[in-house]
Amino acid sequence: MLRRKSKEPAGKAGYFDPHTGGGVLLDDADLPSLRIHECGARVMDENWNHQGVRSPFWRAYYNPDEGAAVRHGGKWLPLGPSRLMIIPEDNLFDCRCRGKTRHLWIHFSISVSGEPPLPWIAKLQPEEESLWHSLHQLAGQPAPRHRLRHACAAALLQEIGKREQGLAPARSEKLRRIHAMMENFIRSE
Repeated sequence: MLRRKSKEPAGKAGYFDPHTGGGVLLDDADLPSLRIHECGARVMDENWNHQGVRSPFWRAYYNPDEGAAVRHGGKWLPLGPSRLMIIPEDNLFDCRCRGKTRHLWIHFSISVSGEPPLPWIAKLQPEEESLWHSLHQLAGQPAPRHRLRHACAAALLQEIGKREQGLAPARSEKLRRIHAMMENFIRSE
């Protein structure tokens, strides 16, 4: 972290310490941290048919098109518009694709307490789907890495936070404006 030299006399702390003593300390090692390993977008086909996939990292899948699915626990879960799949680490699954379909993936690690949860499909509201669609477009073109990293982190943390809190997707005007701002950030250069 870069720090400016204080212009205050020696012995005065100034405003350079982020800890005020009046807030909740959030930068200790016990809280979840997010690390994004890779994000990509491409058209996939039958070459995406794999059995017995298990990884030491999490995955997020969003497909703007129908045609692909993931099987976990003997049940096929279709990927496609309005659906986001999150697969936590150490979950065994199979994947298949029939035909050609656009695919966005994010491989990431996040610390959680206890056992990793089972994979889940999030039903996306229209504004959330728009955000993931924009992220798919951003990942498929040359973009500054920091923009892609920030957009991935925002989208992932929103979904995982929603899941951890047991929140239903909010449809407030304020949330719609936040999604619009995130989408504009993703599309801007």
